[in-house]
Amino acid sequence: MNRTTVALLAVVAAVALAGCGGLVGDSGPQTDQSPANATDGTPETPQTVETDGPYDLPLNGTEVLERHRAALIDAGTFQFRRTSTTRTVEPSRIVQYRNVTATVDEGNGTYRATHNVTGSPLTEIYAGSAGTAYLRQRIENQTAYDRQNRTGNGSESYLTPRIRQHIDGFEYSYEGTESVDNETVHVYAAAERAELSVTEDGRIRSFRYDTTGTNSEGIEFRYIVDVEYRNVGDTTVRSPIWLGQANAVTSD
Repeated sequence: MNRTTVALLAVVAAVALAGCGGLVGDSGPQTDQSPANATDGTPETPQTVETDGPYDLPLNGTEVLERHRAALIDAGTFQFRRTSTTRTVEPSRIVQYRNVTATVDEGNGTYRATHNVTGSPLTEIYAGSAGTAYLRQRIENQTAYDRQNRTGNGSESYLTPRIRQHIDGFEYSYEGTESVDNETVHVYAAAERAELSVTEDGRIRSFRYDTTGTNSEGIEFRYIVDVEYRNVGDTTVRSPIWLGQANAVTSD
């Protein structure tokens, strides 16, 4: 392994350590505006409808994400998973696939994540409490490492999922409660396109978005996003077995 191989990770590292926004976020196909977003002169103020859940209707994406973020910070640790898939409808063929998993400890600032993206090598990230983040990536027949000092909170994309547009863009109804892993969650659904499950304190337990759209060439695509949070307050971030080698390879 040489420094040239290590340098191959420079672009990936810069994106990942800035908060992983470029690896986690994805826009999906463009869809029509929902009636709630359409404007005809002065927009009307929607009437608030009380529910038995932590959020009244209509849902406000900013409020949901802010309460979710505060609840996770209060809990300290969590596991995060986001999967998004874009595929053609006829014939059914995957065009893009992204799978991101992370184990996060907001208390000491450590996290460990894996990013699996169509057309890119598998990327593993480990950020320690000392402010240093290591990346590991398989490039052809070689394993490349990179090390950078973090600036800001690199786990922000796991802490606050980028789903606000999917919450604000549809008209949700309150569907009641259900039990998931011995935890009561409140379910909000939007016309079979999206479903949001939250805990009593407003924390997101899961979110699913499933819609279709047509591009300028008339090809119909299906876009699916799944987000899940597990083991909140009961997660330990463990350093990877490759950390020693990463440190040795990237040391000055």
